Amino acid sequence: MLHVDSTDQSPEAGAVRAATGDEIGFDFGEALIPTLIEARLYEGDRVAASFMRWPEDLPGGVQAVKSVTLLPSRTPVLTLDVTPGRYSLVVHALWDMEAETFFATGVDID
Repeated sequence: MLHVDSTDQSPEAGAVRAATGDEIGFDFGEALIPTLIEARLYEGDRVAASFMRWPEDLPGGVQAVKSVTLLPSRTPVLTLDVTPGRYSLVVHALWDMEAETFFATGVDID
């Protein structure tokens, strides 16, 4: 079972949704499909991106336990193959117009 809990870092509650099984689904809700979607999982629930940089690139940063580039889609899915626990999910999405989103949210993986 998967539960998604905002840490007030995500753009809106609907951007990340729990999916069936061992997956996390996303719904960017944009008219255009992102050209790049990167997702990384970190242990603990208080890891966040800052100033458009990955947590490991920040002073005292932590390393990701999973790092993937997802297929471009409005509703991509991240398959989980990590041990149960509390994680931070950090996502970077980029559109052709060079608009980008960088956000983090806490995730409980049972």
